[in-house]
Amino acid sequence: MTNRLLVAYSLVGIIYNVFLMVSSIVFVRAFNPEAIGEYFYLVFLSSAICNIALFGNATYINKHLQLGTGANLQSRLVVFSFLSIAIYLIILTKSDQSFSGLYVFMILFEAGLLKVVKDRIFTSYLRSLNRLSAYSFFLIGSSVLRLSVTFVIFKYEIKIEHAIILYFIITLFFSLIAFAALINLKEGFGDVSISNYCRDGSPYFIATVFTMLYDYVPVLFLKYFNGSSVEIAYYVSSYKIISIFILGLAIVSPVFLQYQRKIYLKEKHGKNVMSGAIFLILALSILYLPIFLFLQFNSSFVIGLIFGSEYDGAESTLRAISYCIWGSSINFIAFATFQALDLQKLVPKIVGPFALANLVATYYAAPMGSSSVAVVFAVSILGSAAISFYILLKRNICERRAFLDRGAIL
Repeated sequence: MTNRLLVAYSLVGIIYNVFLMVSSIVFVRAFNPEAIGEYFYLVFLSSAICNIALFGNATYINKHLQLGTGANLQSRLVVFSFLSIAIYLIILTKSDQSFSGLYVFMILFEAGLLKVVKDRIFTSYLRSLNRLSAYSFFLIGSSVLRLSVTFVIFKYEIKIEHAIILYFIITLFFSLIAFAALINLKEGFGDVSISNYCRDGSPYFIATVFTMLYDYVPVLFLKYFNGSSVEIAYYVSSYKIISIFILGLAIVSPVFLQYQRKIYLKEKHGKNVMSGAIFLILALSILYLPIFLFLQFNSSFVIGLIFGSEYDGAESTLRAISYCIWGSSINFIAFATFQALDLQKLVPKIVGPFALANLVATYYAAPMGSSSVAVVFAVSILGSAAISFYILLKRNICERRAFLDRGAIL
């Protein structure tokens, strides 16, 4: 894929995620913290379930689609759907939620299984075909429709149960389009048992586990060990604010990775690659400084402006979690650089210990509320970022010395 095409796909991804983010912010503002906390607990729970049920097969499918070798995609979707729905049914029979069973199932189904098919599997399929126009229409069209419906929900004060139904219908509509296209895929069915499914996906599942320990543990532990839906709402609302500032990096990092990779393959050494990454990290740190300071000293104003006075209790949570802006920006750049230099094995070694520490510390912090959980999350992110930057800096110094030694010999 050319740089221009990769940039185009990244731009579509940015537009799509911006629309979704705005939609999510408006949705949070439309309802009280207790309802929002219960809703997003189910969203995070469903996402966690689907990541476990996928067992790394989303990455496996994506890699094989890019290679054009096929991946028994339809058979893997059947196994994934079976595992996801089985867990959903167990949750419905065992859990006690403020929403009725039908609404719980709609949230789980919409935020998990349907979203995976629509946003991960089908979009990977379109990218493998280089169908940029279809990719753009599908993603941007679905996000614009969701955003429009969200504004209607907010303006006319529609009940959250009815909002759940509307979201479910939208996602189901676009997921059916995705299913229809994937069903017609040649060589999609094959002999894929659950053992084969787990074996093929397991190499990619390790990284997913570490990501889950960061992404899902705070919300799930607040639910299980604190019990307050309001605290979940405070955490989610604060996290969404800082996501505004790190979203672009998450989506553009593949472009940066490919750019760094080309430099490395051309020069046969990583000196300039790592120097460029360090310069970008320092530049972003300077750029983010006024944003960080503004959030620190005006957290109450920001929370009230975006979500309303009902979320004033999230002030301390926002101040704590805003430190993640620094850590996330460093990690996105450093990890892309490591991959460009064929050092991707460093990533789980860096993230793993801090992800496990985040799990343990969050267990003790959750009973104290969202601000304590946010502190733990920020410390773990900053810790991994510090190690990433140290390795980047140390290897850059070693590369420069080796480069100078080679020059002296010549």
